[in-house]
Amino acid sequence: RFSSFIGMYGIRNNPAVYKTHYPTGFAKLDETLGGGLTSGLHCLGAISSLGKSTLALQMAENMVSENIHCIIFSLEMKAMDLAAKAVSRQTYIGTQGDLNLAKTSDTLRNEMAALFSDEEWETIERASAAVEQKSQYISVVECGSDPYNVDRIGKYVQDYIQAFGVKPVVVVAYLQILDPPRTLKSAPDKQIADYNLKRLKVLSDYFSLPVILISSFNRENYDAEVTFKSFKDSGNIEYSCDTV
Repeated sequence: RFSSFIGMYGIRNNPAVYKTHYPTGFAKLDETLGGGLTSGLHCLGAISSLGKSTLALQMAENMVSENIHCIIFSLEMKAMDLAAKAVSRQTYIGTQGDLNLAKTSDTLRNEMAALFSDEEWETIERASAAVEQKSQYISVVECGSDPYNVDRIGKYVQDYIQAFGVKPVVVVAYLQILDPPRTLKSAPDKQIADYNLKRLKVLSDYFSLPVILISSFNRENYDAEVTFKSFKDSGNIEYSCDTV
């Protein structure tokens, strides 16, 4: 009965009442969220190429410092590209913003990297070692050449929990290229998105863990103020997600 759930709030320090918070490492965001992400579906949206995956990766690195495990299902970017972004950021941090030594991720993956000086390589090697330490609990699953749907993601998460005995934060990048189930292969994009949103919400609730879902905005709203209309044709994000 519903009354039995209400009764739980009369028991002080009852762990069943409270949700675990997963700090993102960004003070203002964590304050807004009441301490960090909780179990549920959280949508991170922006225009294309603004840095959504990079921000999610930085959150994951910050969470690792709190001994939180993270799984990133990358449907677009390769693990090497994400690694280059992380090392690039660390070269900037490690040199206190020295633009002569700090390297962009594109530069790190460019053939001209062979011409770096010894000092530049030392900077990159120190940054790589720091990122390796920061990423010890981060798993990147490349899904670009091996299509993943929500059910396959759920199976991977279940196996991970059984193997390591911890509940990870899950990042899915991103909604628009998440593979549909066979029954919806020819369905409209919005119908596919709605299905995937509901299944990801079930995943987060079933395992009681945070799922960060990355989504692009529609092109009509690239130059407009950000509202829920920015997600138009991306499914019912405002109804399925706990935070947007």
